[in-house]
Amino acid sequence: MTTAKETILKEETVFYGTTFPAGTIIYKHQASDTSKVVCGIKILAPQKILDQCVVQMQLTGSAVLFPANTTFYYKIENEAVKYASENVPTLVVFQEKLNIVGFSIPASSKLSFLVNTSQAFLGEEEETDSLQANEFSATLLITLKENTTFDKVSLPAETHLYLTGKELSWNYFGEDSNQNKMNKQGVLMDFKPHIEQVLETKDLDVIEYEALHYLSTSYFKENIEWASTLLGHYYKDKKNIELAAKYYNQAYRAVIEVEEPNREKAYQLDYWISKLKLGTSITEKKHSLRKFYMFNIFLVLVLFYAGVHLNEEEKAFLAGLRPQKNSYDWATSFYAVLGLVCSLFSIYVGVRTLPMMRRIGVAVGLLALAGFIYSMVVLVYAETMRMEEVLLVYGPYIVIGMWLNAYVMMMRDRDFLEEEG
Repeated sequence: MTTAKETILKEETVFYGTTFPAGTIIYKHQASDTSKVVCGIKILAPQKILDQCVVQMQLTGSAVLFPANTTFYYKIENEAVKYASENVPTLVVFQEKLNIVGFSIPASSKLSFLVNTSQAFLGEEEETDSLQANEFSATLLITLKENTTFDKVSLPAETHLYLTGKELSWNYFGEDSNQNKMNKQGVLMDFKPHIEQVLETKDLDVIEYEALHYLSTSYFKENIEWASTLLGHYYKDKKNIELAAKYYNQAYRAVIEVEEPNREKAYQLDYWISKLKLGTSITEKKHSLRKFYMFNIFLVLVLFYAGVHLNEEEKAFLAGLRPQKNSYDWATSFYAVLGLVCSLFSIYVGVRTLPMMRRIGVAVGLLALAGFIYSMVVLVYAETMRMEEVLLVYGPYIVIGMWLNAYVMMMRDRDFLEEEG
């Protein structure tokens, strides 16, 4: 390794998609022909990495709790990182045992990341530009440097351990005592079957929840919703609202981002998210719109009542039944101004609705825009128009507006979800 310049962080800092706390040691290396490493980062307390990476939940390695005194080595200057895959360390060296789902990995072992863009399982060929992809999966390759026994399974030195979002497996290619070539492989823990078996007999323990974190990565997509939902329940019971919301939302995205979303599951997950009271669920957002639609209905009713009243009074004035001092010749101007106020508020409601219910938001916005334009026309030609003529247009506007607002108010949360989807 080349000569390194050592720096101790005085405050929390983000390097390579990871938040490192104060006290972390940074080694700056000068790249050479023999070594491309430009940075080493040594943590002084156990921590996970890649918490700030844009594709964190695609990385099995982001769920690993690395022990204290682990050093991560990188080949690219932090300022020059362009792709998410470049945030993955090129080499990881630890001085203390690494614990993975109850298995203690000796500190002498060598750990590195395998990075692939479209790999669905280990053994598939890696694309040539995989390290320049923003959508990729990564798993851990651990090479044992000493004979190790895991749960009655004895593995010789140079055995490869693979940690994926599905299992912790091993592979050994070498020679036996008689110098015969051999290729053996096996699985130390297949996460989902193990968790399902435990669920049948007792509550999940720390090891099972650790396995769920690996299953919640998107390396093997079929497990994300199941694992993330269980993790959401777990963190909700522990009163960790932020993490509960994170995993519930991840399960929700896994359900709806498919060709044929399961509406029942989506509704149930959104309901659990709403119970966290963070304002992030669609159900909560829908409820937050209620006050706007209630006030919008109030304005439409005012517009209706004012139209009926002013029309009758104008008819009485034109028939000579009202004294001149109580003239209603200004009725159309007043009604046009009232229509402008109602339309502007409805446009605002439509804009607020648009991100959550596209079709409803567009319908409310277009209707309000039509009302606004006609109110401007009435205001310009108020002297030549009468309320009876004006109401021929405002009448349908009021009826459609009332129906549309009432429709939104009467929507069930499940209908809201389907409208949003």
